[in-house]
Amino acid sequence: MLTPQAIALTLFYLGVSYVWFRYRAKQQGYGLTANEALLALTIRVLAGWSFSFVMLYLYDGQDTWEYHREGLKYYALLKKNPLAFVAKDITEHGYTNGIWNSFFSSENSFFKDLQHNLVIKLYALMDVFSGGRYYVNVILYNLLIFSAPRKLYLLVQHYWGGNKRWWWLMIFCFPTVLFFTSAMMKDGLCFWLMIGAIYRTHLWQQ
Repeated sequence: MLTPQAIALTLFYLGVSYVWFRYRAKQQGYGLTANEALLALTIRVLAGWSFSFVMLYLYDGQDTWEYHREGLKYYALLKKNPLAFVAKDITEHGYTNGIWNSFFSSENSFFKDLQHNLVIKLYALMDVFSGGRYYVNVILYNLLIFSAPRKLYLLVQHYWGGNKRWWWLMIFCFPTVLFFTSAMMKDGLCFWLMIGAIYRTHLWQQ
């Protein structure tokens, strides 16, 4: 819901992002100016909002909104009992075979559900800074994973060179990647981890 508090938080976090980008842009090897980085982040946020709107009104709030609703439950638990927030799904798992005995199980498995539970807890932590406001969380989420497209931009510049503006458009504005990695789902986190691993391998080879 568009409230004065949500608008204020949106402007605040975009402002914080710009200050951060100005600081990082002064460091050697960042690869983007503060304006380029803020524009890229803003485009990703708008895409994330658009995706969320489509999922809410055309698909009954599947995927990203389900994560948000579950995250709010964990957020409430975090405020009430931080220790229970950490321990939930570990000590109170309810898995019939036990945690370690379910390692290779495809159903009723702690490790199968772990990825889901970790994502939800991450969103619950974002709720601490957004007050549980979904659209503000989209900003925080994209700020968190922003290093992925930036590092990809650095990689293609290093290996292929060429026109920086075209690479900027291809990487930060490519429709399918933009649409599915800017919304609060596991896709963006997987993208972040994958590019992070590739970039780290690139640094090791230097």
